[in-house]
Amino acid sequence: MDDPSRGGPPSPNRGRAARRHQRSRMIERARRCLKFTGIPDPDREAFALRNHDHLASCSCWMCGNPRRHLGEPTIQERRGDDARAPDLGADC
Repeated sequence: MDDPSRGGPPSPNRGRAARRHQRSRMIERARRCLKFTGIPDPDREAFALRNHDHLASCSCWMCGNPRRHLGEPTIQERRGDDARAPDLGADC
């Protein structure tokens, strides 16, 4: 059985309580992220309520997708290349 708390796919039977729990959890996370920014409390609360759904820190070349920014192959492509590559260590 898929358990959403274990990182599996979300259950189609999740109800309103689960959505409310996730929303409150992300609002708390937004509050914690903003604690040390020096923003006053009322502004921080308003920001957390407004932006709790998109808290990704950054999408720069260091934090973002290496395929997009650096042109690196994906893990699946690397595995495929390794499987197709001739075995150079074998004696014939």
